[in-house]
Amino acid sequence: NGAGLYLSEALPLDKCFDKDAIEDVIRRVWASVWETRGFVERKLFGIVQKEVQAAILVQPWFSRKVLANGVGVSANPFRKDFPAHFLNVSCAGKLVTDGSGGATPEQILVYDEGSPVPEVVSRSSETGGKPLLIKQDIGNLFDALMALHNYYIHSRKKKPHANCVDVEFLVMDTNERDILLLQCRPLNLVR
Repeated sequence: NGAGLYLSEALPLDKCFDKDAIEDVIRRVWASVWETRGFVERKLFGIVQKEVQAAILVQPWFSRKVLANGVGVSANPFRKDFPAHFLNVSCAGKLVTDGSGGATPEQILVYDEGSPVPEVVSRSSETGGKPLLIKQDIGNLFDALMALHNYYIHSRKKKPHANCVDVEFLVMDTNERDILLLQCRPLNLVR
């Protein structure tokens, strides 16, 4: 779906007021939308290249420990006839789209059967088969995706070509395993 493919950069604290450093980081992040791996991933997920738009999100850095990071899509990228949400998750600090070295992310389809019903597509190759997401995480992400999908796709109709949303998220190392939503984008998934 293209999420997680683009450059994320932290600006050192001593450069936060340096106009040239800020512009440099913004240019690198913006240009990363057009790198080859972005084209390949968007093609794999059926995203129309001519409709790709980029935006830059500037946010503070997180000082709490992150357990996992991922992308959720409010559609089934594999089968149009089986509605589901798709979760693609990696260990903290790893890209969900980075298959280098044979790494596999955790991938889960979540169906709505009155309550979330997960189907594990793959477990992360970096955890020895141990799940990154627990039942509570899956339920919280499912609820968030449903709410965002309903808001952006069904109620707002601002993006006439969008048929789902994708979100980038963190699973935080707190007693409650807080889910932190970093960003949300309406998108047109073509299957």
